[in-house]
Amino acid sequence: MNGHIKMEAFVVILVAINVFMRWFILAQGTKRCHDRDSNGWWQFIPLYKQLMSREIYRYRSKKEVE
Repeated sequence: MNGHIKMEAFVVILVAINVFMRWFILAQGTKRCHDRDSNGWWQFIPLYKQLMSREIYRYRSKKEVE
């Protein structure tokens, strides 16, 4: 019985870490969207984050050339 309680505690800790990490990733994505003057909901469009990061990379490379 003691092992079962330890396993439940471990699962609760893993779920808490998972929830925190998902919240953190969504918060960071929302900040990046707002940096580009977009609504935070845009990050739920598939591949939007990849397109956004590619555009930011291109913008930074242009600044380094100038």
